Amino acid sequence: MGSPGRDGSGRAARRIALITGASSGIGAALARHLAEAGYGLTLAARRGERLRRLAEELGGGENVLAVECDVRDRPAVEAAAAASLERWGRLDLLVLNAGVGGMTDFTAFDVEAAGRVIETNLMGALYWLGPCLPAIAATHGSVVGVSSLAAHFGSPRSPSYCASKAALSAFLEGMRVACRGRGIHVLTVEPGWVYTEMTAPFGRLPLAIDADDAARRIVRAIFRRRRILRFPWPAALFVAVMRHAPAWLRERVLRARDPRTRQG
Repeated sequence: MGSPGRDGSGRAARRIALITGASSGIGAALARHLAEAGYGLTLAARRGERLRRLAEELGGGENVLAVECDVRDRPAVEAAAAASLERWGRLDLLVLNAGVGGMTDFTAFDVEAAGRVIETNLMGALYWLGPCLPAIAATHGSVVGVSSLAAHFGSPRSPSYCASKAALSAFLEGMRVACRGRGIHVLTVEPGWVYTEMTAPFGRLPLAIDADDAARRIVRAIFRRRRILRFPWPAALFVAVMRHAPAWLRERVLRARDPRTRQG
């Protein structure tokens, strides 16, 4: 992840990570793995009490700054980023993980609900870049965007989620090329099904892994400065094949694999 730099005493400076959506799921698992690797952490999420419990688990104020923040609130995001930089004085890793799902009922389409999904998953990532990129550039650090394999198709039950992740993956690809000359590493993470609170209503899911396994893979990809991480590989291969399938076949498969038919 580049040179760790030096503090005022000439010692190697501690690396700092800021993780959004850190109160549960992949975000909380990433926080645990990065804390174990010696990072100081800024954890941002809406659920303040849960976030504070995680911060205490990881060593409290000496190791973690917990910031209650809705990523759709741009002033709150900017304030949280400023608080992190004031607390730690640097930023080596920005993990844009916050996200929401949601089913879409086209018999009673709710545009506001669809908009909330897109605003959270796309703008809730982009709002962090303005206040954080200068600090990332200074440490030759990394920006990690947690997208999804769902970016590559349109689920009939959650097209807003798929659209938001498709936009995020496309944005990160362009950003990766644009920022290469600035020494900023950009990693796009596209997981398949991961067992989290968001996916719990679906019951058993095909090729799903747990959040801790997902976090281990992501941390390894960060340290190796990979550009794109898709997992698990059988799901990634399936999506790659389906991208080139004829429309009629894609639609048939999407209907058959609708997660709401696989509960229990």
